[in-house]
Amino acid sequence: MGTENRLDLKVGYNCNNYCRHCVIGDKRFFIPDRTTRQIKDILDEERQNYGEVVLTGGEFTIRKDCFEILEYAAAKGYKILVQTNGRRFAYASFCDEFLAAGKGNILTITAALLSANADCHNFLTGANSYRQTVKGLTNLKERGQSISINTVVTKANYRTFPDLARFLVRIGVEVYQYAFVHVLGSAEKNIRSILPKKSLCVPFIKIGVDIGRAAGIPVFVEAIPFCLMQGYETHCAENYIPLVKLSDVTNTVADFDYVRKNFEKEKAVPCKKCIYFNICEGPWLQYPRTYGWKEFVPVTSIKERDRVLQSLQR
Repeated sequence: MGTENRLDLKVGYNCNNYCRHCVIGDKRFFIPDRTTRQIKDILDEERQNYGEVVLTGGEFTIRKDCFEILEYAAAKGYKILVQTNGRRFAYASFCDEFLAAGKGNILTITAALLSANADCHNFLTGANSYRQTVKGLTNLKERGQSISINTVVTKANYRTFPDLARFLVRIGVEVYQYAFVHVLGSAEKNIRSILPKKSLCVPFIKIGVDIGRAAGIPVFVEAIPFCLMQGYETHCAENYIPLVKLSDVTNTVADFDYVRKNFEKEKAVPCKKCIYFNICEGPWLQYPRTYGWKEFVPVTSIKERDRVLQSLQR
């Protein structure tokens, strides 16, 4: 996880997957993608403020101008991060041209792999995508590219996390993360089949963390409150999220950190008693409005607080 201020640049909403948990939902069908010129103008305007840019969507790699945008961002001196479903990297020629366009400035490519079980991954992506995604990861690793994995935690896949962790260790990813589903867009539409109870997911997530930790691979967990992550606090992504400006297609959020903490997540009144209160952001607000607050029990031990603070300072 980087520490430099970061521009999260959404290039558009078009995608070759149709994920059941996608926060974008149906926007791809009525909001046009940004043009090449619009994207270059943003990269020009923001360069003095941001050293890192995340190229994301939608799916950045399906744009016909993706190489041109990469070259432009690299020429501007940005450190580039790419978020992708990984499918187009299954083609060796595309992989080579993409990496060449980045001119060595691509810090990492973050791919969405939802399970090591092909049927589960394909179910969640709404496409026959698993084989291409895995081949894409293999191609990138063979070319020495740093890759990370982001796995959205859903009702369909959390039981497969131990097998997924073992697979990620085997192929040699640099880092992976479990990000609890954010109930917006398609996830809201499919909430009954998508939104799991956090208390059921956590044991499987912790096994996934243990497997990565034993292999020396950093593993992070996002949007699961600290009270459920005791003993794993240093793996909570909220400790490390950099300052981000979100440049979305339809709006810009100058301080996503502030918006996320104050408008998109929430904590209950009893949380004020918890030793984690000042470092925990709470769950995405849609979660307790669906399942309530019974799972989240404030931790009040002073001894526990001191242990956590010491571990976070290491």
